[in-house]
Amino acid sequence: MKPITLLLLAVASLCAQVVTIPNEGMPAVRAKMNSNFSWLDNNKPTIQFSSALDATGVTNVSAAFQAAVNLNAGKVLRCENATYLITNINVPANTSIVGNCTLKSVVLASIVSSPILRITGDGVILRGIKFDGQRASQPADGFSDSFNTGGAGTGRAYRAAVLADATVYPAILSLTVTDCEITAMYGAGIATLNVAPVVFERNWVHDTNFEGLYAYGAAIPAITISITSASTAATLSAAGLRKFQRVTVVGLTGVRQVMTVAGTAVTFDIAADATVSGAILYPVLEGQRVVGNRFLNVQSGHATTNANNVVFQRAYNSVFSHNIAFNGERNILKCEICGNTTIADNVYDTNVVPSFNGLQLQTIGTPTSGIIPPTGMQFINNKLSNTGIGIAVQAPGFSGVVSGNVFTNMTGTVGNGGDCIQVGASATLEINDNVCTNPRRYGIYVSEGSPGIVIQRNHVIGGSASAGGVIIQASLANGSSLHINNNILTGFTGTNTAPIDIRTANSATISGVVVRNNVISTGGGSALGYVFGGVASTITGIFGGNINDGIISNNQPGMVSETPTLTMMRPDSTPATIATTETVLKTVTFPANYLRAGASLRITASGTTAGTAGTKTVTLRVGTVTLTGTALCTVTNAAANNDNWACEAEVDFITPASEQHRAISWKASTPTLTPMGGLAMNNATTAVIVELNGVVANAADSITLRTMRVDVLQ
Repeated sequence: MKPITLLLLAVASLCAQVVTIPNEGMPAVRAKMNSNFSWLDNNKPTIQFSSALDATGVTNVSAAFQAAVNLNAGKVLRCENATYLITNINVPANTSIVGNCTLKSVVLASIVSSPILRITGDGVILRGIKFDGQRASQPADGFSDSFNTGGAGTGRAYRAAVLADATVYPAILSLTVTDCEITAMYGAGIATLNVAPVVFERNWVHDTNFEGLYAYGAAIPAITISITSASTAATLSAAGLRKFQRVTVVGLTGVRQVMTVAGTAVTFDIAADATVSGAILYPVLEGQRVVGNRFLNVQSGHATTNANNVVFQRAYNSVFSHNIAFNGERNILKCEICGNTTIADNVYDTNVVPSFNGLQLQTIGTPTSGIIPPTGMQFINNKLSNTGIGIAVQAPGFSGVVSGNVFTNMTGTVGNGGDCIQVGASATLEINDNVCTNPRRYGIYVSEGSPGIVIQRNHVIGGSASAGGVIIQASLANGSSLHINNNILTGFTGTNTAPIDIRTANSATISGVVVRNNVISTGGGSALGYVFGGVASTITGIFGGNINDGIISNNQPGMVSETPTLTMMRPDSTPATIATTETVLKTVTFPANYLRAGASLRITASGTTAGTAGTKTVTLRVGTVTLTGTALCTVTNAAANNDNWACEAEVDFITPASEQHRAISWKASTPTLTPMGGLAMNNATTAVIVELNGVVANAADSITLRTMRVDVLQ
């Protein structure tokens, strides 16, 4: 029991210290963290760097530093209150370098790419160190959006703080970097290739050219197979394959995604690929963990080669959470060819290149180029502000959840960005409980839909430049199941499109569409409320229980309305300036074919008149041409004092060309009944206009419309 007691006491002490770290600046915090997390070194022998090393950061001590590391391989090397000027130090397996010290890069010659530390073995731990790359003094050899395949080997690995390349050193299985400070690097902070898991936690990355962590994946070298005759199974094997639990296979005609590795081999059925020769394996990098880091001013300043804060490639079963970033160039996380990864509770404010995103999932290539299926992805509770697009998904076959995120001021250009959530293609997708304020273009944009899209309980607050709330466009697959329910979409004053717009660019038949219980406000603009339609498309489903103050447009006959289907409310407490000829106060327009046989309209309106002596008349009309429809009820008030008025009417559509109506109106508390009558219009070919109009005797007279409500029952 004694070891357990000691462990509990150690954990209690650790917790107590962590929560009381004073604001003493980064060196003090690093020192405190080193003390708190020293138990992670697994009781390795601890060696202090020799005081004979120049600790001022003036003299290049690379040779002596390397000698100390070599002599103490597999141990904990501690450096305290020192600055060492070094480059290209090889760190062997199971070695830890910890301490409150600075490792500063030597100013390198042109076309020299050396990192500060080069990892050569597995199980290396780096903790509490400050890495200073002296970027302002390094030769300007150019940049590349690659690991190391740019001109002269440029890329993110070029002059990185830490380089771990498992294609060169296959024994590397993992790397841990915690509580470090990374600044002024020419390349990435930590650049890894085919290394997993990488643990990157509680680091402070600032004022540096490129990513704090660039965790990349590449083809596993020298793995091929030649198939000469039909067979039921074949095995690929190579040294170093044991590190990966799964791989993807390229070069076979069948679907050969995410194979399970056993030992040093991966076995798969090749009966359908008997004539294929040559296969390549790509790693699935499992267990990447980036948690609790801070990023500030991660910017290259280059015209075209810009920085993300973190890049994952080929990540699977990974976590990116509780990170905070400000003033980056691209994403806080770009996840290329990722699957089954959780991205949660991150904060990102402002990418200075406005066409880039806050968070991005991107698939490069096709299933024949070794992609990991982008399934099981979760974007949860992130807060993104002042980015080109909030969350951008460009991954065919994507399935996952986008939930609980908060977006503010998406700044991308209307042509290629400005959305809170943009999904390029999906298999099954849930977009729930997100809040989006002032998107420059759309709140939620799905440009390529597939079966199983659910969009519900989101709140989109548009701005003056916002074009729409929930937009589903392009070639949705036949038989799609699309649910847009219980969303609040308000403030769309532009004229570009509707708060809810479902359409196709082809002749697809979109079935299973459900649009229920949404609250829509166009903010007084001329934007439409709902659009259903497209080029030669047919949309069928259910539309009901929604509240809207806009106009229904292009509704397909296949959209079956429930009871009650639609409630339109236009509250207005501002007295209207009415002319001495009949003037429209408010209108609600239904397109042709929307009100089918058996449908009914229930219309209510109420307001007040000014306390002036002139006559004031309110008329409720239904028809096909403005100001000429049948008057369902009329209220005239000539009293010298303020008075209330109200009107209620019902219209039954017996056939497309046969309607009946009845109405009752009130002036103060006195009702007036309008007997049943018919309307001269044909709903099958012409839009139906419901309008409330007013006319006054004198310019000083006014009418106030307080509420108008139109319910559709069918």
